[in-house]
Amino acid sequence: MVVAACLAALVVGIIVARASVSLFNLNVGPNIGTVTTLGLALKDFSGTNTVTSIDWGNITTGSSRSYGPYLLVNTGSADENVTMTNDMSALIGTCTWDAENRTVPYAGSIFIDFTITILPDIPAQGFSFNITIQAI
Repeated sequence: MVVAACLAALVVGIIVARASVSLFNLNVGPNIGTVTTLGLALKDFSGTNTVTSIDWGNITTGSSRSYGPYLLVNTGSADENVTMTNDMSALIGTCTWDAENRTVPYAGSIFIDFTITILPDIPAQGFSFNITIQAI
């Protein structure tokens, strides 16, 4: 009887511990990236709508997720190399893209994707940060 009670307590303890851990495995929104472009325009996949912010949705801590494709349009008067900077806190994770130092042809466009990586072991929280995409 004592052994059964101990085992039951152990199982309940494990279930409670797992439930506690799972509370911190999801970043709760809003998780938003505000986008500024210089010499370029960021559009949705169809090229119809200008994108000024990206809702990253809920992201599990310790994971990465890709977003896109987006259309990066050259609004300048010559071929443009592009770069992206952001102010996402290194305590939360990273934001990268697949277009660093690519060339967007004059009057042309390229498809791009962003990747968000969230560090493990951060408390559930929303985050926001700014992204600047610039012709260089």
